[in-house]
Amino acid sequence: MRSFSVNGRSAWAYVPLGAALVLASFSLRLRALLQTEFANGWDSYFYLVQLRSLVTEGQMHSPEWSLFYPLLLGMRWGCGDDLLAYKITAALLAGALTGLTFALALRLTRRLSLALLLGSFSVFSPHLTYFTAQYPKNLLGLVLFFAFLLLLDRRRPITSLLLGLANYFGHRLTFGLTVLFTGSFFLIKRINWKWLVQLLAIGGLLLGLATWIGALPAWADMERFKGILSTTPHLAAYSFIRDFSNRLTPFWTFEIIWTSLIYVLSLFFIKKNKYSPWHWSLFAICTLLIFPFFTWSYTGMAYRFFMVFVLLAPLLILQPLSGRTNRWLYLSLSIGLLLLSPWSNQAYQPKLHDADYAQYALLTQKAKAALLGHSVELIIAHNALAEYYTFTTGQDAMPWRPEYEIAPDRLWRIVADVRRSEMTRYLHPDDELIQLGVRYFLVQESAWQQLIARATAEQDDYLLERIYSWRNPHRLRPAFLLRKHKK
Repeated sequence: MRSFSVNGRSAWAYVPLGAALVLASFSLRLRALLQTEFANGWDSYFYLVQLRSLVTEGQMHSPEWSLFYPLLLGMRWGCGDDLLAYKITAALLAGALTGLTFALALRLTRRLSLALLLGSFSVFSPHLTYFTAQYPKNLLGLVLFFAFLLLLDRRRPITSLLLGLANYFGHRLTFGLTVLFTGSFFLIKRINWKWLVQLLAIGGLLLGLATWIGALPAWADMERFKGILSTTPHLAAYSFIRDFSNRLTPFWTFEIIWTSLIYVLSLFFIKKNKYSPWHWSLFAICTLLIFPFFTWSYTGMAYRFFMVFVLLAPLLILQPLSGRTNRWLYLSLSIGLLLLSPWSNQAYQPKLHDADYAQYALLTQKAKAALLGHSVELIIAHNALAEYYTFTTGQDAMPWRPEYEIAPDRLWRIVADVRRSEMTRYLHPDDELIQLGVRYFLVQESAWQQLIARATAEQDDYLLERIYSWRNPHRLRPAFLLRKHKK
């Protein structure tokens, strides 16, 4: 990045202040993640299975091209513990995002007070704390995207382009944002043909490399986007607060409302044609992320898009405020946000937001003991439990029915949300039934499928409703996941 001055001093003079914000952000997030002895988030044990496979076998359990794993691996070598490496890596990424937010604000406004305000808000952000716990791989993509925004420079296109294209191996969502931002920025500003030729050349080389190593998505990957659109519109912020209300703190609710207001207020600034191409492009991306006709659900794209929107939207306030010299107001707000940060970061609560890993530990222990002496090839279990089981036992488990044939005595299932009376009613007397916990049982998959057939024949809708839920995986593994799970 080219050097620039702020208040007559080089921007490099403010590196110590930025570093202090990074340290504060890292420390608060690490403290939040260390609340539990288990890994954080619903997908964490998937990443830990990958990490352990890399350490012990030299290859991934499920081949996946991402820069997140080299970071994890490096941290694992440094601290010698899988779970601690995961937590430290996630917290470091949160600190990096805070530092990049400060640097971006400093570069775009040339005002230290505004940069300090945005950096302090990032330290304060309860949403960033939750995002760090649940989506560290997405957070890496955002870090790369923010770095791309910071280094975007028409005089040095190679550096910014390489960083933007590297996001393909950070996270696909933020790589898409990088492409959209670049296209929007140069269409608004004016296409530089030298820039465009270099973009095409580097893009062609990357595509060729990705094709050679097999990292490009297959057409089957498009299956994950089925049902992304809905004919019924919704407001993402309202939908999130409504569905997450029992797990939100007042600080977190404030952040959701405030970032949404920033977006709405930016509409009035746009009407006056005062936005730069950079801010226009950012506004376009934020608009896409809260598009009202995306289907809303916890597992849908709209939810993931909104999670990113909350972290991007504060940047929209930079240009409207850059012409206002309320230095002492910004400084007072920054101090207030920093003082409140130890409390705002309590928004993430493992008991409310994570899977029940304490229960999964007991279930796994009992299932492992019950299966001693059995030749088991695969366990079917619901999401999070399957990954935890794989990580702690080294035995394959997944939240899908396998698409290939497995001998009946080698394929088992951990059943959830059923009563013993319901199991014994539909199972054959010779079928082995092992109770693991309250409404958790271990049975062979062949026996379970026969149970479903009998319950269906008797139209036992009350039981069938629980059978066909996410806690009892019933779908075949989709095609877009097959390449990831080939060993």
